[in-house]
Amino acid sequence: MNFKIAAITGHTKGIGQALFLKLCKNKEVLGFSRSNGFDISDELIVDSIIQKTANVPVFINNAYHGKRQNLIAQKWLAAHRDKQHLLINISSLAATFETTFGYDKEHPLYEYAKNKQDLEKESLRANLSLTYPKVITISFAIVDTDFYLTPKNLLEKTRRNKSIISADDAAGIILKAIEEYDKPWFKSHYIVMNHEVYFKDFSG
Repeated sequence: MNFKIAAITGHTKGIGQALFLKLCKNKEVLGFSRSNGFDISDELIVDSIIQKTANVPVFINNAYHGKRQNLIAQKWLAAHRDKQHLLINISSLAATFETTFGYDKEHPLYEYAKNKQDLEKESLRANLSLTYPKVITISFAIVDTDFYLTPKNLLEKTRRNKSIISADDAAGIILKAIEEYDKPWFKSHYIVMNHEVYFKDFSG
């Protein structure tokens, strides 16, 4: 996809930071994080982000804060209706795991997984509506970041067996997905797995 400007939420840490640095080499990039005054826990801030990206053709919805990521997706899609723009929703394998196997409601990942499920449903709904903009969802397993909900046992296991997904690799996958969107068809959902990380480990 050819574009000159993109926007990213959560651009100062982890995947968002790696992606921001890659894109800045040859694109104009708008970054929205708490560190520069854009705390998405505040719905007024969410509305401000939507307004500031009214003419931005590529939006990476990366930052997670409860249901806010899904709210951003809904508002951005509504604001860009009928424009040939692209929304990238960053999801998690936790959503797929919860759908397939289920978490106990007391599990620390339960709410996170449910919110990511809602995000993935919003992506599918938008794509099935047969209108623009379109959405690509990318669901990562264990990425080597300091995200507070990452299960420590899985983080250490993937580091030991060298199957950890680096933030830089994750950013590269996102950029590749955007690049491949130029084809007459597009992949709407990428699931990026680690080697030797078994589903049973998610309940640990």
